Amino acid sequence: MIVTSVTVYVKKDRVDEFIAASLKNHENSVKESGNLRFDVLQSMDDPCRFLLYEAYATEAAAQAHKTTAHYLKWKNAVEPWMAKPREGVRGRGQAPGDRAPGPGRVVGCFHSLWGNCPELISGPGKWTCFPAG
Repeated sequence: MIVTSVTVYVKKDRVDEFIAASLKNHENSVKESGNLRFDVLQSMDDPCRFLLYEAYATEAAAQAHKTTAHYLKWKNAVEPWMAKPREGVRGRGQAPGDRAPGPGRVVGCFHSLWGNCPELISGPGKWTCFPAG
């Protein structure tokens, strides 16, 4: 499992547009072959800071995501709305390993980067999740 955690700082006047574009990207990304999870999270401490959490079954699936029409459309739309360049951290899943997660299951956490480990669907934490549908 290949996981990418992307931090995005968005200009204050573009937050709503960023959310809308990111949700559309999410809707298409979760339909990709090899996608295990694609979360769009907004910081509760800083509404201009977002975390995109992407999990793919293989490196090939993760790379294929970056060539899709919906990703390229999202990237071109949101880049001018960013307060600074996005920052990505890639990792190889260790738990649950290469097993595909079940619905709503947290597949990992970048605890050292974010302090409190967020509960990605609901509950206490530093992030708000925008689930699809």
